[in-house]
Amino acid sequence: MKPELLYWGLLDASILTTNRTPSFIQLDHLFDGLLPIAVEELQTTYLKIDSHQYLACGIERIILEKILDEHSDVITLMPESLPQAISKQTSLSTFDIQSINLLINNYEPRPVHTQRQRVTVNAVVAILLSGIFLILGLERRRAQYQTASGLSSQAQITIYEAILGQSDAAVNPNVQPPAVRFTGELRKRRQTRLLPLPQTTFGFASGQASQLADQTLGRLFTHWPNTRRDLHLQIETIAITETALTIVGLLPTLDDAQWFTSQIQAFAPTHWQARQPNIVTNPRNDSVRFTQHFVRNTDQRTAILDREGRKGAATP
Repeated sequence: MKPELLYWGLLDASILTTNRTPSFIQLDHLFDGLLPIAVEELQTTYLKIDSHQYLACGIERIILEKILDEHSDVITLMPESLPQAISKQTSLSTFDIQSINLLINNYEPRPVHTQRQRVTVNAVVAILLSGIFLILGLERRRAQYQTASGLSSQAQITIYEAILGQSDAAVNPNVQPPAVRFTGELRKRRQTRLLPLPQTTFGFASGQASQLADQTLGRLFTHWPNTRRDLHLQIETIAITETALTIVGLLPTLDDAQWFTSQIQAFAPTHWQARQPNIVTNPRNDSVRFTQHFVRNTDQRTAILDREGRKGAATP
């Protein structure tokens, strides 16, 4: 299209107060001051030359519509060349004339508009599909993580039950979770092991009764309860006299203390009598102290001492 049929202008956008790229309305306002007719009667387009300067080009709408009626298949409408006054500008010496297209906005050709919509729709569909695939991938990752977490939790529960035994939550709703029970049990065992070890004392009789005390102590160790490997027992005192035997020790729980005293009572022969054990819970260190007394039968003690006395007298 001949450049003489178009309106041209060089616009200085630096006079605009905004630092953003000028809009079509702002550029129309600047172009309107250079035109002999109102800018509303033109189809305009603007191309940026440098940071503040724009090239304005416009055609009367009446002429443009007449051209489109005669050439309905036109896709672009551009000038053949720049006006001589514009082309003399040094900043436009290498300007590409094909970058000027007047068929934009409301005068955009239908094929171009359709192609633009197709590209936009394809881009939107691609973005949506990417988002869907991303969500599906994250959902699969979450499902795999939950499955692995569930298996790990079940494995932990199985380990806890193997160590602590199964607990029936339906019968006892106040039962603590396995992890809490395991932590409590571990704390009890550690506290029991970390208790200061007192000096274990053994009280023996003197004279002829010492041999009798030795026999009693040997029988005690021979029949010591050792069927439970998980029993954390700490003996404080074993005292043996001519008439009594006392065992004092520490255990983690009340059940352990009751089990041990019942087992140790079974060692006593007929000439010993087991007394009721004294079991006391110590809340400061989560331990249980037990005291088990045995009393010797007096007649049996006399017979043993007489026999030992006769053996001593027969010795030259």
